[in-house]
Amino acid sequence: MNPKIKFVYLACDVRNLPFKDDVLPFIFSYGGYQGIDYKWKEAFIESRRVLKECGEVMTELGIISDRENENVKKWLKLIKNEIGHDFDMMDLYYRTIFDVKEWHEIIKEFGFKDFTFIKISDEIEAPETDVFPYNCEISRWMGLAFVAAVK
Repeated sequence: MNPKIKFVYLACDVRNLPFKDDVLPFIFSYGGYQGIDYKWKEAFIESRRVLKECGEVMTELGIISDRENENVKKWLKLIKNEIGHDFDMMDLYYRTIFDVKEWHEIIKEFGFKDFTFIKISDEIEAPETDVFPYNCEISRWMGLAFVAAVK
């Protein structure tokens, strides 16, 4: 432990953080933004609320490289084929798939003035089938990036 670093781990709903406005210097989340029933926009808005000026949030995001990428088009088609068969879960999921350019616009929309994407991985190769291959981990085909955004 470094006595100069105060780090608190907190398990809570990132859409309703138990802090006053403008008090935290940094928020790190792994899985908190994407695992909240497709209400991640509320999480970014709430994070901005509790961050101090120039405070930073860092989290991982499932991303796609580009909607025009042929592999991505195959995956999106597989998802569209499933819409309507699973209580509209696939429709909700489909509406939260963003490419890198779209994420840049979304982060700006939330009022963050500076942000960095660090790409960890690309999408995996789409299967040669008409059926979406995953039941529970529906975003496991996507690429992964970390984003650090500054208030």
